[in-house]
Amino acid sequence: GSTSASAVDVIYRVIEARGDLLLHGVAVKPGKPMLIGRIDRGGSEADALDTDTSDVDADGTGSNDGRDAGESAYVGLPGYPVSALTIFRTFVAPAIREAAGQPEPATATIEGRMGVAERYGEGRLRLMPVGLLDLDSGDLPLVYPVDKGSGATTSLVEADGVVAVDPDTEVLGDGETVEVQLFSPDVRPPSLLGAGEDDPALNRLLDRLDAPRYLPVGSREGLRRLRDGVPDVAVVAGPTDREVDSVELGGWSREWGLVVPEGNPANVDGLASLVEEDLRFVNRPPDSGLRRTLDDALGELAAERSESRADLTSRIDGYE
Repeated sequence: GSTSASAVDVIYRVIEARGDLLLHGVAVKPGKPMLIGRIDRGGSEADALDTDTSDVDADGTGSNDGRDAGESAYVGLPGYPVSALTIFRTFVAPAIREAAGQPEPATATIEGRMGVAERYGEGRLRLMPVGLLDLDSGDLPLVYPVDKGSGATTSLVEADGVVAVDPDTEVLGDGETVEVQLFSPDVRPPSLLGAGEDDPALNRLLDRLDAPRYLPVGSREGLRRLRDGVPDVAVVAGPTDREVDSVELGGWSREWGLVVPEGNPANVDGLASLVEEDLRFVNRPPDSGLRRTLDDALGELAAERSESRADLTSRIDGYE
């Protein structure tokens, strides 16, 4: 089944009405809104939410119209795919194997060293997807995060395993030793590891390679990881403020602009419309090179109006 962290989620109410809600929420990231319950198989969801007692027998037990009595276990997985897969792998699959009398599959754990520092301070156990490099170097392999959020399945596709980060840990330092729970004992490192700006042209180039891995973490973060020696290449766009000892391999130009619904119903004619009209804007992430380019353009618009960029962007709904 499913569940959600949303305020309008009603699954837990159905479980409470049909049986027992045993658990609602776990201190794990990703996967907090997990729920566990027992459901009475003697009625439907409609029966559970109906207060009509006309079907109650004289002895007060009611009738199930011949349906099987008893209870069924219910596990509600989070809606986001990475959260759902993580919770299933961590809690549900082991319980199913135990109930079926099946042994746990062969797994492997190895020690590695963090290639970059990773900050965390949410007070929950974090199951952080990571990739591995330098497996044959004779030293501890390099561990780097590939977490792209609960909604991006590539967080797991591009991962070799997970690192369990203790709820009390606020920072994993660069070079710190960590234990990696591998998804498979047979780890195959990527033929090329890249990090930086997300770009359609780059994706087409990567399709020509065998087993590449690319982390769209933004231009600034891509340069930071290149400086730390993690990726083979970094892809950047727009102005950056990080100096990295590197060699430029090539480049290309691309246009940027505002994308609007077909027909441009709001008659958006430039950045000024975002400030002056009642519009909702979806921005690029802060580390994106295109975000920096946009900020520079907004700064020029603010200068023309003799105001600060902060005052101007505060009037753009969704600029965050």
